[in-house]
Amino acid sequence: MSQELKFKVKFRVPPNIIYEALTNQDMMIKYTQTPAVFEKTNGSNFFMYDKNIQGVNVELQENNKIVQKWKFSSWPDYAELTMVFKERAGNESTIFMHMKNIPKEDNTKRGIELKVIENGWHGQIFKKINDFCGYPINADKTDSEDDD
Repeated sequence: MSQELKFKVKFRVPPNIIYEALTNQDMMIKYTQTPAVFEKTNGSNFFMYDKNIQGVNVELQENNKIVQKWKFSSWPDYAELTMVFKERAGNESTIFMHMKNIPKEDNTKRGIELKVIENGWHGQIFKKINDFCGYPINADKTDSEDDD
């Protein structure tokens, strides 16, 4: 059996800026501070964090959508990751994250917790894009955007 995770993150820059940060190898190396490989080609393999995160680019729609087979090296199978980028008022953006078919256990039979994955995305990817690239996260709780 598998698991599913949905969440969103908002940035105070337009979607094309965040799309570039998530698909540009040099930028990935900058904010992860580790080796990374990424080609903007459907069917290409990618990795980051010394191959601890790895996958295949299934579909890349520039500035709009990223679909990947995605996993940690300790996972037995790939999850399906979809990131949809939406422009918001004020030249801002929201990324809607949807991961499905996440394994329940890793290769050592330890449980995989969805909150740990979500926190990892926020702390190891999005916050680092904020900190190292200068693209601010919008943490406002006052907007009413609930589109998933």
